[in-house]
Amino acid sequence: MPRLLPYAALAAAIALAAPAPRSYGQANPKPGENPILRDVFTADPAPLVYKDRVYLYVGHDEAKEGQMFNMNDWRCYSSSDLKNWTAHGPIMQVRDFKWATKDAWASQVVARNGKFYFYAAVQEG
Repeated sequence: MPRLLPYAALAAAIALAAPAPRSYGQANPKPGENPILRDVFTADPAPLVYKDRVYLYVGHDEAKEGQMFNMNDWRCYSSSDLKNWTAHGPIMQVRDFKWATKDAWASQVVARNGKFYFYAAVQEG
């Protein structure tokens, strides 16, 4: 488990890093709101550090009133200082998996031997 420690430290740093007021929406967020991503509602953040940049992969929740969740795609954001974030938009959608029917749940990207692997949980049939 020692390999998970850098991710745990990074997750803690992300949680504590307060963005500049110009970042993603409200200048004065309400207590308990996401301190980083305010343009859309996100869930299940998964960080990846690559070449002095942090990439944050998240599920995008589009739930309407009365819905528990409605997650159809995953988004990616990146930062070199954990204060200013760049939105890269949707990187993958549930329908990219021919056998999946819904729910872009928790994902993770892993770098290995010059390749990047995207792991995700979706619902089948």
